[in-house]
Amino acid sequence: MFKNIINSIPPETLKALTSITKTYHEAGYQCYLVGGSLRDLLLGEMPCDFDFTTDAPLDVTKRLFKRVIPVGESHGTLSILLNRQSFEITRFRRDIQTFGRKAIVEFGTSIEEDLLRRDLRINAMAYDILGNRLIDTQGGVKDIEDKLIRFVGDATIRIKEDHLRAVRFVRLVAKTKPLGFTFDNDEMRKVIKTFDSSYLSVERIYLEFQKMFIAQTSDFDFLFSYLHELGLFSRFFKNPSIARLVLLKVIKSKSLLPLFYNYREFHSLKETAKDLKISKLNQKQIELVREFEQESFTTPESIKRLIFRGSSLELNFIIEAFHQIRGLDLSGPIQQVLDSNEPILLKDIEIDAMDLVSLNFPAKIRGTVLKLLLVEVWKNPAKNEKEWLVTKAQELLISLQ
Repeated sequence: MFKNIINSIPPETLKALTSITKTYHEAGYQCYLVGGSLRDLLLGEMPCDFDFTTDAPLDVTKRLFKRVIPVGESHGTLSILLNRQSFEITRFRRDIQTFGRKAIVEFGTSIEEDLLRRDLRINAMAYDILGNRLIDTQGGVKDIEDKLIRFVGDATIRIKEDHLRAVRFVRLVAKTKPLGFTFDNDEMRKVIKTFDSSYLSVERIYLEFQKMFIAQTSDFDFLFSYLHELGLFSRFFKNPSIARLVLLKVIKSKSLLPLFYNYREFHSLKETAKDLKISKLNQKQIELVREFEQESFTTPESIKRLIFRGSSLELNFIIEAFHQIRGLDLSGPIQQVLDSNEPILLKDIEIDAMDLVSLNFPAKIRGTVLKLLLVEVWKNPAKNEKEWLVTKAQELLISLQ
């Protein structure tokens, strides 16, 4: 049966998977497909990535394949590039000592030992493509048949080894609940009791959320409920009510922007950027929304001002920010303003800095005068005539001196 499932993989990808396995076998080493790719195939989904495990030393892998990238060499992981595709391969490992997220590992020689260190039973399977042999020492296939998500071993011990497993557990249950899957209540209680978000980097939390957002079939009500039970956002907000509200906004919008925005309410932009490790783009987005947090955007003038103030951003990023943070869809109003061909930016008005120079305007007020003139034109586009603008500029000169 599993052979038929494997044959559902696109031909080019299957050819690459088979070639990699054959290369290791011919060199005298074991090689197995492992983890999420097998799980997804058994669930009737086509995996986004295919990962391998092997008993071959890293230097052997580098010798066997022409293009190898050391994506996680210190942890025993390399990436093989073949047929314009990338496949991660990790040497068999066993844990020597764990520290809640990081671990001291040794390379092993047994696939069974390697599967023992994996988080969930449905993720603890291995498949030899050439030999058509499935290694399922932890009962992953039975759990899929029973529609049950369970840990390999004791849940408390597994979470203490790596607290990220708690988030993965909740994410995978949420993903499979629409397919009829459930979980063990005792295990869930252990997960909630044991989990400590302080062990996780913000980057890992973000990556898990990205995977949640991609999963179209996820039960997002379940996801919100149990991530809140875990206290995932308690590290960001001392007030539990705020943490709950922000988590809800993140889940509903399928975006991390509400987290960045609400964290910024209680911290400086510098602190927010540092603590949450957010990009320059995200910084500009949340600051723009903060500037217009009281604006309802009911007039063309307000939309023009928004475009002007956000001119360093592409319009799609402006629309994205207001939709994901405030729940406003500004795509229509913005397009309507653009279609009107009315002045929006300083370059659109019939007067510029050189005109003010010729009129002997002091350098320190030229920028202010131009912006005030732009506001006048926003209100009444018919005023965008040079004669009127010069007259108005001279009036402003008097009032500003």
